[in-house]
Amino acid sequence: MKKNFDKENCTGCGICAMNCPIKIMYISTTETNQKGKAVSYITDESKCINCMICSKMCPYFAINFEEDGKNITFPKLMENIEIPFHNGCYQGLIERIVAETIEELNIENDIIIFKPEMARFMVNVEIKALPMDKYFEEALKYKKENLDKIILIWYVDEEPWQHEQALKDFKNLKNTSVTILHMLNYFSELKENPNSSNYAEDICDYLSKSSETGFVSRGSFKDISTQNQAKLQIKKAILNQIRNKDFAFAELILPCHWRIEGRPTKEIVFSQVKENVEWFNKIIISKYPLGILKETF
Repeated sequence: MKKNFDKENCTGCGICAMNCPIKIMYISTTETNQKGKAVSYITDESKCINCMICSKMCPYFAINFEEDGKNITFPKLMENIEIPFHNGCYQGLIERIVAETIEELNIENDIIIFKPEMARFMVNVEIKALPMDKYFEEALKYKKENLDKIILIWYVDEEPWQHEQALKDFKNLKNTSVTILHMLNYFSELKENPNSSNYAEDICDYLSKSSETGFVSRGSFKDISTQNQAKLQIKKAILNQIRNKDFAFAELILPCHWRIEGRPTKEIVFSQVKENVEWFNKIIISKYPLGILKETF
């Protein structure tokens, strides 16, 4: 097995180092790539156990493994896709586990992803990017007219107050078999003021009690174990639709370091990412518990 480092894609976020089970990965304090970003390195290659956790946790595809000359790390549906995000952004991981799930279910030609024009979601399947006030309605309409298609909706709400619209959108969806993927990642006020009441509604809790849902879950990328659980949740949410159950809602709860750090113009460094991840795992996940909240058969 061969391990490859693409240092030009490394952002120095340190997520690989934080998740290495034998603690031989570090972020360099002297070496940078051509983009001026610190890069990760292994202190003792002989101790590497080829568990591939570093690769699976890297949001930027900077680490990959080969076997017999073939890439065994990333799905084909992510080929030639760049991840142009700031340090520690988990968007690439979300796209990767969705791509892996689509390939494992062999539904590449059956699935269509609906998303707002302004939102990023890049997987090599059919994607319909529509205006913010149109994409959700159009996705539901398309499903009613094309029952054989699998519809994945990348639901975007950028601030807590927009959850009010989300709760309206998710009402009256009885007998509508679609899969909604939702990312919750804005927690800057809670870090500044732990007693702040300005944080997102627990939509999962609400939907788990609704008679209109067939599946509800909340996942995260706290570590490789929770990443695997999140992937399983997404797979079950899609299978829920394949089995023509009431709509499925899979939420991913993640730290957005750019927001937590107050939208800085300077590069976010490893120490900030590490601090934010530790705070997020301790404080936020306790407010928004992970797991499958509802599943019907």
